[in-house]
Amino acid sequence: MTVQEFAQKIFSDVREMSKSALGVTRLGYTEKETEVLRYLESTARNLGLACRYDVAGNLWMTLRGKNPNLPGIMVASHADSVPEGGNFDGLAGIVAGLCAAKDIQESQRQLQQDLNVVAFRCEEQGLIGSRAILGTLKAEDLQRRYRPECKLLGESMQDCGIDPQALVQGKAYLYAKDVAAYFELHIEQGPKLELSDQAKVGLVTGIRGNVFHRSIRCVGETAHSGAIDFEFRHDAVAAVAELFSAMRSHWIERLKAGEDLVYTNGVVNTPASQSFNIIAGEVTFSLDIRTLSVETRQAFYRCFKEEAAKVAKTFGVKFEFDEAFYIEPSLSNPSLVEKLEQAAAQEAVPVIHMASGAGHDAGDVAQQGIPMAMIFVANQNGSHNWREAMRMEDFLAAVRVLTRALKNFN
Repeated sequence: MTVQEFAQKIFSDVREMSKSALGVTRLGYTEKETEVLRYLESTARNLGLACRYDVAGNLWMTLRGKNPNLPGIMVASHADSVPEGGNFDGLAGIVAGLCAAKDIQESQRQLQQDLNVVAFRCEEQGLIGSRAILGTLKAEDLQRRYRPECKLLGESMQDCGIDPQALVQGKAYLYAKDVAAYFELHIEQGPKLELSDQAKVGLVTGIRGNVFHRSIRCVGETAHSGAIDFEFRHDAVAAVAELFSAMRSHWIERLKAGEDLVYTNGVVNTPASQSFNIIAGEVTFSLDIRTLSVETRQAFYRCFKEEAAKVAKTFGVKFEFDEAFYIEPSLSNPSLVEKLEQAAAQEAVPVIHMASGAGHDAGDVAQQGIPMAMIFVANQNGSHNWREAMRMEDFLAAVRVLTRALKNFN
């Protein structure tokens, strides 16, 4: 069976076992995710890989190296999906690792160290499987539900035979000293590669960190829309619109200066009682600032607060900020990126360098001091939706880059 036939069979089989009304649904720590892991385990065993499950239920599929005492190489991604999602988000990275292991084995090569192809559980609900073995999972995570109809995360873990309390004690089960390199292949979740006429494979420079607020409140004065003239208004909607416009201008300026930055106000609400003939006295909205640079993040966040203060004075409103949450950026390891660049050149696969705006297991791995690099593959129709697509020729090109880098690693 060729690598292409092998990959297509896995994609097809997993799609069939996890298909739902429109796309696929394999939520973390459910029977469906477990079924997929068992299938991947069987596939790996047929390749001659050794398989085991760690304390969080993640599946490790190992191609033995010449010296198993050396720090191993990880090729990892997640097995779960969002509800009614696409089949490739997460799964493509696991299949890529198995394709690489198959190629290395059939070429009668043996790496110096073990190659561990890892299928993480429950990435879509907050990088749960990877955080659990890195010792960063919190007790409050166990009390969350992915959707209102879902069980608590801790209950779902117990249903899968996993002790959730063992995972929230701050104890790590994976250490930087045991991992020489971590590679993750993933579909790009934006349009950059698909729209590129240069390359359909990307080398990730890093995973953007962010600062975000779930609910910032702009408080003005509710009043009759026809009775209050311009000079007497304290219109929260107009104030927020002015703030958004100003920040968009600042964003454009920073992009022109070459900074890596994305800015989003994804949620904007007026009260349920709001009507067309009422001047809004309150607006709540969210804020999300993402970048690879902590300095850029701090500067743009400071700019946002300064603009909010100006708008508050101009419109006679006030802004009330809820708690700010921070996620630190995770930069790719330069040496691993260079290995991928060299592999791409050898395989004659055009690549471009790009940042990842979405979070991945790779980000938490890098935060713990493990050298990390990611490969992106072009996808059509976006991500986290049932229309998600990926051309097999693009995937196989990325697999060739990954496989060559692994063969050349030492």
